[in-house]
Amino acid sequence: MKFKKIYSVVVLFPLVVLICLWSLRYSLVPWLWVDLAIAVWLLIAGRIAEKQLSKIILFNLAAVPFAFFLAELYYYVTTGQEQIVSTGTYATKSFFKKDDQLGYRPIPSITCNLKRLRGKETVCDVTYTINADGLRDTPSSNNNSDKCLLFFGCSFAFGECLNDQETLPYFMGNELPGKYKILNFGFQGYGPHQMLAALETGIVDNVIKGCQQVDVVYSAIPHHVARAAGYSPWDKHGPKYVLEKQTLVHKGAFDGSQVTTSVLNRVKAHMLRSPVLKKLLPRKKIVTSDLEKDTFIAILERAQALIKRKYSDARFMVFFWDANYLSNDSDKKDSEIIIKKLAEKGFEYYQAQDALEDYNKDPQRRYTVGKYDGHPSAEANKLIAAFLKKKLETQQQK
Repeated sequence: MKFKKIYSVVVLFPLVVLICLWSLRYSLVPWLWVDLAIAVWLLIAGRIAEKQLSKIILFNLAAVPFAFFLAELYYYVTTGQEQIVSTGTYATKSFFKKDDQLGYRPIPSITCNLKRLRGKETVCDVTYTINADGLRDTPSSNNNSDKCLLFFGCSFAFGECLNDQETLPYFMGNELPGKYKILNFGFQGYGPHQMLAALETGIVDNVIKGCQQVDVVYSAIPHHVARAAGYSPWDKHGPKYVLEKQTLVHKGAFDGSQVTTSVLNRVKAHMLRSPVLKKLLPRKKIVTSDLEKDTFIAILERAQALIKRKYSDARFMVFFWDANYLSNDSDKKDSEIIIKKLAEKGFEYYQAQDALEDYNKDPQRRYTVGKYDGHPSAEANKLIAAFLKKKLETQQQK
């Protein structure tokens, strides 16, 4: 009888593990089920334990995950309608993979649907197409052209919460019909360090073979300074660049390629999906230093130099999403410093407020996906494309 009791607890354990793994992968409220599964398993173990001390220990242990379960349930019932959750194949299947050169990158030749919901309200319902080169597909591109227009940046360049026909690269193809092969190297969470790494390691060269003319648009946001400094929890394996005696040096990855660090980051990322754990875990306020801002600028300088060395007539344009009404105080301060440094270093740069009327206020949120998502809207991208086309053509005529 004693053996059967122990056996039943042992058999239940893998089931609990499977429930936990399934919840973390597929459930919109994973920790609700993780806490409940662990609590039930401990209660069953305590129920069949023969020694009184074992019962007391197991019942008290069960109280901890059960308390978390109740707290998760409370948050879900009271604030569930306010939480934004992602569904579709984007949320349930692997969309990107670890990469030793860029930290992570999209899986080539994949199409996935992303549907974001806030309660019953749809934030966005879109499809992402990644081509064979591992880049966001741009349907307006003339892939037979020997003139290439490259886009780098984060989700702003990639087109977060937008369909393939709503991104900035797509509208640039419409503005310049048939003239360019347009390549979107932007991806979610990227910074300038991914752009430089892609240029230095030959990733870009492998894609743009046959291009006789190359122009580049780097879409920047103030937070890219922090990303290039390694503060992003999702990018701990990303390429690390530091300034040593005014010289930019590539120092491998932020995590030093340590497997343990990578695992811990993944665990932390899952923990942050719990509203309760999110409240309990301390969050550091990121304040970037002058050196980190200088490193950001040095990365851009190196990237520009590489492009212009390989393609003598190449353009390197920085489109900077300067601070607006949605920015916090830190981003506003960084924005002012970045603009000053871009001007001092002689970059060809343009600010969002140059292309978008009333950008600093935008009372109707014309330039964002919606009131629950601050990424650029299709309308914003269309206006920016028209603006950049004029700049591109004006400079070419000189």
